[in-house]
Amino acid sequence: MKKGFCSFKGTLAFALLSLVLVACAPSAPTVQQVTVQASEFKFDPAQITIKVGQPVRLTLKNVGTVDHELEVEGLNPKDLTLDQSQAGKIPDNEKNEATDDTQKGIVHLYTAPNGTSIVQFTPQQTGTFEFSCGIAGHKDSGMVGKLIVQ
Repeated sequence: MKKGFCSFKGTLAFALLSLVLVACAPSAPTVQQVTVQASEFKFDPAQITIKVGQPVRLTLKNVGTVDHELEVEGLNPKDLTLDQSQAGKIPDNEKNEATDDTQKGIVHLYTAPNGTSIVQFTPQQTGTFEFSCGIAGHKDSGMVGKLIVQ
């Protein structure tokens, strides 16, 4: 009977140790969810604050009547992925440019009216970065904003 009791104690000790190790293991960082609406000729919000080293899911919703894009240069994030599956009917050259920029580490979303594009990334440096719409005349008409990484 003592042998069975010792086996039970060993199993119980192992189970408790496993629970402690699981509870102490670092959890995956929470993904920061950010949605920006683009219209003629502004972004809402025009200022975004995110945390360095924490994954971001940035959604661009085009609520306007013409195509819009959101570009952030100089950020050089890690783990950058782009989803244009809901972007609407966008020109192939713009789709290819956004994809190429993503491969170069440039955050670049392009959407047709009523479209949505999503980019996911992890910022690696703090600072303030300008974002803008690169379509001719849009930036000059006020489509600019600030991305603050703290």
